[in-house]
Amino acid sequence: MDGNSLEQAFDAIDTTCSRPPLGYMINCAYPSFLQAHRLAPRILSRLLGFQANGSSLDQADLDGNTQLQADAIDDWSNRLIQLHRQYGLKILGGCCGTGPAHLAYLVRELGFCKNL
Repeated sequence: MDGNSLEQAFDAIDTTCSRPPLGYMINCAYPSFLQAHRLAPRILSRLLGFQANGSSLDQADLDGNTQLQADAIDDWSNRLIQLHRQYGLKILGGCCGTGPAHLAYLVRELGFCKNL
């Protein structure tokens, strides 16, 4: 949100720390915002997970909103599943605008539990 790319953010942290993090996670953004196909492999290899916002609205449009905003659960989930399958993200979860139904869909579609 500050205008830096993920590459710039990773590099800034990595060069500042005596022991850089093993990896990074993205939080509170809709899965489509990542645009993983545009990222360098060295950046994708450091992404461990994504805690996704339930709405694809811009953060400026969500700020101060009095009603919960969320896109379709299947779109949200399928985008996260694609990031897992195509780019190896290991930790998938929800943030603002998500609930148990979002996580249940992920678990079912990934084949971890058929009863949800």
